[in-house]
Amino acid sequence: MAIWTGAAMHGHALASFALAFVDRGGLYTPGPLSLTGGTGVFLLGAFVIYLGRRAYGDQARVYGLKEDVLIEQGIYRRSRNPQYLGYGLMFLGAALAGGSGLALVFTLVFAGLVHLYIRYVEEPHLTRIFGGAYTEYCQRVGRYFRV
Repeated sequence: MAIWTGAAMHGHALASFALAFVDRGGLYTPGPLSLTGGTGVFLLGAFVIYLGRRAYGDQARVYGLKEDVLIEQGIYRRSRNPQYLGYGLMFLGAALAGGSGLALVFTLVFAGLVHLYIRYVEEPHLTRIFGGAYTEYCQRVGRYFRV
């Protein structure tokens, strides 16, 4: 499972960035505002991913190879899924910066598939592993982001 999700995330990232480049201007002509805004959203996504990986403390946890503790510190106090949120922001930023309709559609497909994966695969799995602690964590912290 960890290998599949890692390959899917990185493969989708490469495809999204390639689409944003190849289809640049497909939705609108990129200008200084779209480049600045898109780059800002992209960098915010990269920062969210960094914060999520930093909170893990062990690279093996990033890919689900080590499930010995429920991570609740750092950005995980605000988001149960900062990695997915960060990637989605990066994809959205690339689409906005390039004015790419195809990259935007690809971003929406990514968001939909990730949401289904989280709801029907990841959350039930974490509930089996961590039980009531995970259920209580879900009540306190938003799936994607809670202020």
